[in-house]
Amino acid sequence: MLLQWWRSYISSISREGGAGVGDHSNSNNSEEEVSCAIRAKIASHPLYPKLLEAYIDCQKVGAPPEMAYLLDEIRLANDVSKGSNDTVASCLGADPELDEFMVSFSKIILI
Repeated sequence: MLLQWWRSYISSISREGGAGVGDHSNSNNSEEEVSCAIRAKIASHPLYPKLLEAYIDCQKVGAPPEMAYLLDEIRLANDVSKGSNDTVASCLGADPELDEFMVSFSKIILI
C-alpha cells in the first residue's frame, strides 16, 4: 500500500514539474529534476528529523561500536540543525500526501 502511494505521489510530482509525455529528449534531465524535487520535499518536511532518527536507530541495531558512535554523531548534527516546534506546526498540512507518507514510513521503520 505504501509503495503504491509512493508511485502515485511521484507521478503527481512528475505531472507538476516534469517533462511532457511526448518529450523524450530531456527525459533523463526530467527524471533527475523530479528526483531532486522529491528529495528536497522530503528533506524539508517537518517530520524528516523524526524519520531520520528512526532510521538511525534501526541502523545501530547490531552495528559495531565504531559505527554506532558515528551514527550518534550524525544524529547529534541533525539535532543541532532542527528548527523550532513552532515551525513544525505551521508546515504540517501543506502537503497532506507527503505528511501521510512520512508518518507511515516512520511507523514502518519503528516496527
